[in-house]
Amino acid sequence: MDIEEITIDQGAQWRMEDLRIGIVRVGEHEGSDAAELLVRSDAEARHALITTSGRDADVGGWRISLLSAIRPEDRSRRETVRLRAVRGAADTGP
Repeated sequence: MDIEEITIDQGAQWRMEDLRIGIVRVGEHEGSDAAELLVRSDAEARHALITTSGRDADVGGWRISLLSAIRPEDRSRRETVRLRAVRGAADTGP
C-alpha cells in the first residue's frame, strides 16, 4: 500500500502516476473543514467533497483524506490543503 501526504495550494496540481488533484474551493461542511477537489485519473474525472471529519474520496484506486485546510483571512493569500492519499485503500471500505 502506497501512502503520500500532500500539501497543495489553490491553483496548483498534485500528480502521482495517473492521479491528479487540484483544489476547487476550501470551506466548511457540517461543522468540519472541507475541500472540494477536482480529481482525475486515467479512468475518471470528477469533483469530490472531502472533510476533516472523515468524508473521503475514492478515485483511481486511491483513497483521498483531508488532514487540514487553511483559509487565510487575507484573501490575497492562497487557500491550502493537506491531504493523505493511500493507494489500495479505496477497495477496503472506511
